[in-house]
Amino acid sequence: MERFRRNRIEILQSIKEGRQTWKDLLNEVDIQRPDGARRSIQSSVFRVMTDDSFLIVSVIRDITDQKRAEENLKSSEERFAKFTAAVTDVIYRYDPINNRYDFISPSFERQTGYTLEELHADPVGVTKNLTHPDDVDQIFNAVDEHIRKGSEAGPIAVQYRVVRKDGRIIWVSDRKDFEFGDDGWVCRINGIVRDITERVQTQERLDSLIRSLPDTILYQTGGGTEYVSSNVENVIGYSVQEISSNRKFFPRLIHPDDRKLLKETHQGWLKSGADGVVEVEFRVKRRDGEYIWMLDRMITAYLTPEGRHSYFGVMIDITRRKQSEEEREKLISELQEALSKIKVLSGLVPICAHCKKIRDDKGYWNQLEDYIAQHSDMVFSHGTCPECARKLYPDYYNEDDDH
Repeated sequence: MERFRRNRIEILQSIKEGRQTWKDLLNEVDIQRPDGARRSIQSSVFRVMTDDSFLIVSVIRDITDQKRAEENLKSSEERFAKFTAAVTDVIYRYDPINNRYDFISPSFERQTGYTLEELHADPVGVTKNLTHPDDVDQIFNAVDEHIRKGSEAGPIAVQYRVVRKDGRIIWVSDRKDFEFGDDGWVCRINGIVRDITERVQTQERLDSLIRSLPDTILYQTGGGTEYVSSNVENVIGYSVQEISSNRKFFPRLIHPDDRKLLKETHQGWLKSGADGVVEVEFRVKRRDGEYIWMLDRMITAYLTPEGRHSYFGVMIDITRRKQSEEEREKLISELQEALSKIKVLSGLVPICAHCKKIRDDKGYWNQLEDYIAQHSDMVFSHGTCPECARKLYPDYYNEDDDH
């Protein structure tokens, strides 16, 4: 209350001296109520002029809640400052109308090599220097197409190269969210820029390995992540962009007769807990209209907090193997058909020891050749052996004919 006492003395002294100038007084103090509660109050003292005199007016206001809100805001700002200083991602809020950054985290300096002062002094120039010239059109087209969807479009993630101040090139993922004004124009851009150089380099090495396996496609799907290896175009004729931009694109390429099997296999695997590897063969329609056979092996990568599965998989073109299997099955079928036409004699056959006739199941005696012809596809041609020829035709038989 000492400050109130001093203000009162100053006011009375001003009146006594008849000062024509006046200085309004504003004070904030903490008081303790009779119930023990402490409150913050603000006192304002000012002069109100009348025709021949003036009034001294004092207003006392309880600002306890306001002070608490200010303290909470200050504490929140301090925590946010510590957070942004600790993270490696660059967090920003950009005003495209006035071409300035409302906020950008200190990690910008570590990621790009430029200082915040340089960025604020020349936002356009620094941004132009940072963006790799080969990626400018890609970024512009992606953002422009997204903005045209309006306020319902949601955020967009763009990957591109950044040229650091020291000349080193890094890859970043820039996730942007747009705020639209009443006039329909973008008034703010909120974003997070993450350095993904290591991930891109790993993916490039993986793609190099995959390119050495021309009949193999690696993929990841579900859980908000879509990836397909670059050699998908060599296998089915469609680009990575066509496959990964629409999750419904690839399922439409599956042969109609195989979709039910694929669905049942996948659902059964999920019901069993999605443990281990699930394997299924199906046909896929290439861009040229030809169907090829694919072997798909898939495992669970992880389960998202929302309960959605993400999968890793390998698809292999097994068309030549299936063709070989079909040719083998055809050959086996032909052999089985041929074998079915062959009649085989087996079992105990009653035969006469002298005339060599054979008794059939009905009790009739048949010539040997007749019996065999009836029970097989064998056809006989008749002739005379040398021994019988000497007996039957002694006058005509020549001993030299034995040879």
